[in-house]
Amino acid sequence: MKKEDGAKNIHIKANIPSMTLMEEAKRGIITEETKEVAEAEKIDEEIFMFISRATKKADKIINEQKNKIEKVVMELLKNETIEKEKFEELVKN
Repeated sequence: MKKEDGAKNIHIKANIPSMTLMEEAKRGIITEETKEVAEAEKIDEEIFMFISRATKKADKIINEQKNKIEKVVMELLKNETIEKEKFEELVKN
């Protein structure tokens, strides 16, 4: 095998949890690296849940207030600016 052919087969494992780490954890072989991977996964799950809840809440608010938002948008398209009093009038009940 030529030297350059061997270079094509190099695999880099840096900063990517490998299956062997997960297998080690399943077998009860706990290392600092497996603890860090598990902690990172837990943090990722919590962040995902936080973003998911926030997105659902934002969607709900936008849908509930859609008529008011459309009134404000139409006013902005018409006049480019809105005074405080006009804005309050548009979003009032």
